[in-house]
Amino acid sequence: MPKQNNTSSLTPGVEDAVAKFIQHSRDNAAGKATASPFTDANPLQLPTAADVEYFVQAMDAEAARIDAEAIELRKRRLAEIAAKDAQIASLNRNIEAATARYNDQEAEIERRASLRGKVIETARKIAPKLDTSNLSEDAIRREVVQGRFGADAVAGKTQAYIDCRFDFLADEANADPFAALVKDGIATGINDGKAQADRAYADMVSGLTNGWKATTH
Repeated sequence: MPKQNNTSSLTPGVEDAVAKFIQHSRDNAAGKATASPFTDANPLQLPTAADVEYFVQAMDAEAARIDAEAIELRKRRLAEIAAKDAQIASLNRNIEAATARYNDQEAEIERRASLRGKVIETARKIAPKLDTSNLSEDAIRREVVQGRFGADAVAGKTQAYIDCRFDFLADEANADPFAALVKDGIATGINDGKAQADRAYADMVSGLTNGWKATTH
C-alpha cells in the first residue's frame, strides 16, 4: 500500500476498497477472478481529493511491483534460456566428440584392413600355400620367415627382427623383373656379334695382305 502521511483524512473504508480493487486487478490478470465487484453499478468510490491521491499512489506502487516482477521474470527466463543453450552446446560438443571418435575408429579399421590386405598379398607371393585366415599380421610374417629360413630364423627373435626379414622377402617378391634385368644394362648379343664379325673380317684382310710375308722368309 502507498505511504500516506495522514490516513485520517481518508474516507472510512477507502483503504480496504482500494486494496480489494488492486487484488481484483491481480486476480483478473492471473485469470482467477470469477465475478467483478466493481461494476458500473458498484464503482470504486473516491469522494475526496485525499482518496484520489491515495488511489493514485496505490496504483503507482502496484505498477512498480508489476514492473519489478516482469524484470525478475525476464531475468529468470533469460537464465533458463542460457542454461538450455549451454546444455545444447554441451550435447553438440559430445556429439561432435563422438563423431570424431567414430571417424577415427573407422579410419583405424580401414588402415588396419589395408595393412592386413597388403601383408596377406605379399605372403601369398612368398608362400602361396600358407593359410592366413586365422593368423594375425605378426603371425603371418613369422610363418613366412620361418617357412623360408627355418625355425631358427624366428626362435627367440623380436617381432621387429622378424618384420625386417619379412620386409626383405617382400622386396624380393615385389621386385620388378624387368627393372632387375635392365639395372646393369641389357646384353642383347647384337653388338657382340657385330664385333666378332668385324674382328673376323679384319683378320681375313690381314691374312690376305700379310700372308705373303710369311712365305718369303
